[in-house]
Amino acid sequence: MNRSLTGGFLVLAMLTSTAGVALASKTVIKAKGTDATGSFEVQEVQTCVDGSTALRTMSVHIGMFESTTTTNGVPSTVLNSSIGVDRFDGCNFVFSFGFGLFQGVGSLTMTALKTGKITGHFSLDDGTVVDLNVTLTGTDTATLGARTQRSILGKVIVIERSIGTTRTATLSGTVKVDGQNIPATQWTSPSGELARNTGGEITILKP
Repeated sequence: MNRSLTGGFLVLAMLTSTAGVALASKTVIKAKGTDATGSFEVQEVQTCVDGSTALRTMSVHIGMFESTTTTNGVPSTVLNSSIGVDRFDGCNFVFSFGFGLFQGVGSLTMTALKTGKITGHFSLDDGTVVDLNVTLTGTDTATLGARTQRSILGKVIVIERSIGTTRTATLSGTVKVDGQNIPATQWTSPSGELARNTGGEITILKP
């Protein structure tokens, strides 16, 4: 869970030259974000034209991530979403897949990894239209992960640190696909996850 990077750094760079003391330029980026993902399947038996029966399945994949990035004290908040719907027609052995990446579409609200809610109206690349009203509820102990990295490339020094907490979640609510309402009672193999991430990056350019 290192999509965003955190603050909490103190860097002091003192670089000397033949003319005296030269200070490095520094860019400080701090970020924090909330992340919710979920997926489920819908299965139904269909009657084929020859009178036989076959299984028709549809899988829905949802991902939404909101981050606030502060660069040298100036904040910017962005909401990113990825939505996918794939279908399989057992009578005709036809598979289809629709997908979309979105920015600033829909909404994500989260309460301390206890609950999260995803809403929005999305049009995918194959023409599929998805309407979401999904609630995620945390179910287990939160897991904490951290990462620190320092890299030097020529005159550029980059120091990164990120901390992320994740928790599995149950799904509830309703989803509409092409106007067809699909309540949670019809979902099979549902899975979800809630996450919160904070991080930071300092980039130093030597003179």
